[in-house]
Amino acid sequence: MKLVDALTLALKDLGIKFVFGVSGANIEHLHDAIYRLGDGKLTAILAKSEYAAAFMADGLARAHNTLGVCCSTSGGGMTNLAVGIAESYADKVPVLAIVGQIPTHLEGNGGFQDSSGKNNTLNALHFWESFTKYAAKIVEPNLFWNHLKTALQQIFNPPLGPAVLLIPRNLFDSEVPERPNNFSILLSDYRTVFTPEKKTIKKLLGSINQAKHILVIVGGGMRFTSSISSLKKLVDHFDLKVATTLADVNAFPHDDPHYLGMIGIAGHPHVHHYLKNSVDLIIAIGEEFSAMVKTPIESTLTTIKTIFIGTNAPAALNIHLMIECDIETLLAETLNLIQQKSETLQPIAIPKKYYKPTIIPVKHKKKSKGLLTSQALTILQNYLTQTENIIFDAGNCVVSALHYLQFPIGVKTIISLGMGGMGYAIPAGIGTQLGSSKNKSTWVMTGDGGFLISGLEIHTAVEYQLPILFIVFNNNMHGMCVTRQQQYFSNRVTASTYGNLDVAKTVKGLGNKNRLWVACARNTSDLENHLTEYYQKFSGKPGVLEIKINLDEVPPFLPFLSENPEIIGSVDV
Repeated sequence: MKLVDALTLALKDLGIKFVFGVSGANIEHLHDAIYRLGDGKLTAILAKSEYAAAFMADGLARAHNTLGVCCSTSGGGMTNLAVGIAESYADKVPVLAIVGQIPTHLEGNGGFQDSSGKNNTLNALHFWESFTKYAAKIVEPNLFWNHLKTALQQIFNPPLGPAVLLIPRNLFDSEVPERPNNFSILLSDYRTVFTPEKKTIKKLLGSINQAKHILVIVGGGMRFTSSISSLKKLVDHFDLKVATTLADVNAFPHDDPHYLGMIGIAGHPHVHHYLKNSVDLIIAIGEEFSAMVKTPIESTLTTIKTIFIGTNAPAALNIHLMIECDIETLLAETLNLIQQKSETLQPIAIPKKYYKPTIIPVKHKKKSKGLLTSQALTILQNYLTQTENIIFDAGNCVVSALHYLQFPIGVKTIISLGMGGMGYAIPAGIGTQLGSSKNKSTWVMTGDGGFLISGLEIHTAVEYQLPILFIVFNNNMHGMCVTRQQQYFSNRVTASTYGNLDVAKTVKGLGNKNRLWVACARNTSDLENHLTEYYQKFSGKPGVLEIKINLDEVPPFLPFLSENPEIIGSVDV
């Protein structure tokens, strides 16, 4: 069997449904094999750029706790793909990248897009090794199965992360052995599960019983489990308080009476106050305390005893008990050891407070019609029940959304914090929706900066008629950069603003009105009417909703706030 056929059939049998990529001379064999052998179960998705293809694979993997697969040709295609794979590496997302290379006989001989490292060319293997868990160049067909199996094992061996297989063009047509008996087609077989010892669980329960005020901090690591119900039972049994982080703001149900809010650089003040003044034990579950989380509470974290539960323990915490294990297994085993109570303990209410949005005096922008971000979010709050996935890009609008919105139970919230760049959300939303059932839908929330980077990928959503609502906050600038320049550089705003951008008119060329719904909101009634129209008539199709932002508001990003920002006790901002 040819290598390319063996690879394609293996991916299909593993349950992979999509391979995201852009074709080219050195990867075209793979696309042809998917066409011949996919059998309606494995489909090649054409992205508009390789970095977006990697983001699509990343979004699918995060949202659905599975393996994302992407591919590219050599040269510029390969280096474009690296942008997205670097994000997956930094945020520990399971992605497999398949990268075509030039034929081996042309390496070092002036071959087009040579990246063999010979004769002053880029060394692709060394390049990929710096930001993947496993990188291999297949030069011996007999070793193909070994490389693929090792890649899958490394991807799912905690901490999770991406792997890449570099395959020269002539190797795709080479003969490989039959699939070995020890090559499993169950992705679950490649996941390493660390089971906690019973004595460790007893130490955990002992610490919980001895503490008076416990805060459970649930991080992005929970998205790779299905154990929210187990966590809720544990929280109910001991009447624990719960907070989430930017990494996954809805990792614990917001309507649960034990949920306090979010901690971190865009966190809620009442949670930080409770943590600083009351908590005597932190239980961190799947949270690694990046700078975005720990910066405003770092001095507090070093003084409070912390139990860490996960597989990649962070540094600089006051670790009382380290439980490096599979989260799902630990919660299940813990529930087996405690006595289940039929009643739920009633939690003590802690008033929820939010930073009041304040207007930034604008010197660089003419007054124009439009909404405030806070006004738009107040209206969008009423429609959150209409979606199952929300993908956030970088920027001021997203910081505000994560801080002020209250997300319904079951809604998946995803943001990329590893590399933290703009342009992630639109392609990641496409990957997320492709992995969802047809009766579910996705929101993408981005600023105009993120739209300008990857907005043409909306065409992919149109091609596949995906029910995604792309919500674009448009203030004709990179808001976070402008806010920093206003705060730190005496309002010298430069290289962060641009002329008028009409998002609605721009995207209308990506599909006719029967295939793509487009609207622009300039006031609250516009926004209400457009959302009503979309959900009454077009909710099964892709839509783009541009929200024109009139004045800038200070986002609830702690470095930007005054020493005594005004705080309100309501989400009605």
